[in-house]
Amino acid sequence: MSFREKLVWGQLVATLAIWGAYLFWVMTAWPAEGMWSDGIWPSGFVHETLTTFILCLFLSILVSVVLALATALLTPRAERLARDERERAARHRAGAWAFHLLWLWVVLETGRIAGLGGFFESIFRTASSPAPNQVLPGPWMANMVWDGAHWLLLALVGASIFRAGAELVLLRRGR
Repeated sequence: MSFREKLVWGQLVATLAIWGAYLFWVMTAWPAEGMWSDGIWPSGFVHETLTTFILCLFLSILVSVVLALATALLTPRAERLARDERERAARHRAGAWAFHLLWLWVVLETGRIAGLGGFFESIFRTASSPAPNQVLPGPWMANMVWDGAHWLLLALVGASIFRAGAELVLLRRGR
């Protein structure tokens, strides 16, 4: 296994472990917490989620650096310096595929957010203010942004996992 292939495996495992655990926790905790009757997520849950996100972000950076250093220390110098055309092509092709997947996922998520409960009707016309083009932010808007941000994070993590997996497949197939 080449040096860069070991790095990709490390990135894949770290991403799956850290962000998979975070997103699993968020997705399973939301239905358990539930919204209060006024449509607002409990503030403790939002604070806990934000703190956990920041912790996962720092942990992800730390694990990536440690894995890169460990891989570099355990791999001979000549192998680290050698970079063949096959590795470049696999990285480029996998990145292009992942970019298109991410783009599609973001467009679909944007459509999902826009379609939530008559979003455009809610934002431009409310029962207390039927005048069009008058934006009245409320707790529903914060919840929608919070929910959408996590689905977009899922898209980013999914594209990252797809890129690493595609790169490993292309490296194994020799293309």
